[in-house]
Amino acid sequence: MNMERIDKNYFKALNFFCMDVEEKAKALESCIKKKDLILYIAIVRALKNTMLNTGLAKAAEMARELEKAYEREAIHFIVEHNKKFVSELNVLQESIRSALDYGFFEISMTTKGDIIYLKASLIRIKKSLRDMAIGEVNKILNELKSMTWEREIRSSIIKISRCILLFEYDEAIRLIDEIVVLDIC
Repeated sequence: MNMERIDKNYFKALNFFCMDVEEKAKALESCIKKKDLILYIAIVRALKNTMLNTGLAKAAEMARELEKAYEREAIHFIVEHNKKFVSELNVLQESIRSALDYGFFEISMTTKGDIIYLKASLIRIKKSLRDMAIGEVNKILNELKSMTWEREIRSSIIKISRCILLFEYDEAIRLIDEIVVLDIC
């Protein structure tokens, strides 16, 4: 079994979890407001299963407690503990995202196809910056940040993202140009 492949898939799973948490957290809040506990508990179960599948067993404990409360029809407990659950999800998401963004995990095995996609995406960002289509820039950057990259590439994507966040578009374009001309396959 190829361990590099397993690592890459694991990091992708963590990335998908991070992307999913924000949407699910909003949905949980909405379910509480609408008193839709059937949908609420379905979301909690999905999150719990994802956390268990990605090795986040301790984080899944709170979801288990909410499930048990649902089975006991302890609605008050669910409403009372939802904010803490959502808060913990957000903290977990930020911790994972920071670790992935700053390369605390060694991510290897970027394929030639990944590099071609990266370069095409960076060229699209450059064009969108020139057209001042910031929504498109953010969409492309979010796609790139959600992918699993080797440490140097991830670092470059983060640098470009920071430049754009700080309205340093010329610097972002310079960094993009540096990457696009490199033979990094």
